[in-house]
Amino acid sequence: MDLREHLDKTETPVHQDKMERPEHQEPDQEAIPVQPVPQDLQELLVRLVRTAVAMESVHQDHQDHLVDQVTTGDQEVQEHQDSLESVELLDQMLHTAHAREEAVF
Repeated sequence: MDLREHLDKTETPVHQDKMERPEHQEPDQEAIPVQPVPQDLQELLVRLVRTAVAMESVHQDHQDHLVDQVTTGDQEVQEHQDSLESVELLDQMLHTAHAREEAVF
């Protein structure tokens, strides 16, 4: 048998699903021994998960606090701008009224 005949016999057809090939099949579950996780490792995992959840909560609270500060700051800036606009409007009105008084006299 020449090399070409050998390759033809051993090649997987292009249309064949890769999952059908033996190298892509899942190993038999019975072949993998399952060992219980020791109690101390289970407890450690529980503590780690709780710590991660607590850290995420603190992080979220911190972000919320920062957002609240920025929002409050934005509101204060807007209030100051509104006050400034009111003062500028009053200044223009007084200036106009003063100019009218001078024009009358």
